[in-house]
Amino acid sequence: AGVRLGAVPLDFGKVLDFGFKARDELLLVTDDGKVHCFDLAGRRADFSLDLGEDVEAEGLAHALVFPDGLLLVTKFMRVLCVDDLGQPRAAQLAQLEMDQAP
Repeated sequence: AGVRLGAVPLDFGKVLDFGFKARDELLLVTDDGKVHCFDLAGRRADFSLDLGEDVEAEGLAHALVFPDGLLLVTKFMRVLCVDDLGQPRAAQLAQLEMDQAP
């Protein structure tokens, strides 16, 4: 049902979570610590979020995308929050005292 608007190329790591930003842009968070953004036609959108070299080196275990931000857990159980995608900056929250992800 409906007309196909476009397609998103899935030529990167494992997708942990996806969701739409408030401006109808699709965010995909991958396990390699990267955030990809696409418009409704499947073209890469003008959005940049640098989580840092340490997050890319650790990789991500979990991600949650919500309309205004992200919640991320690295494979070393560090928790990061991006609470404003309009001015995206990752803030580290408390470290989880766990040996492995639940």
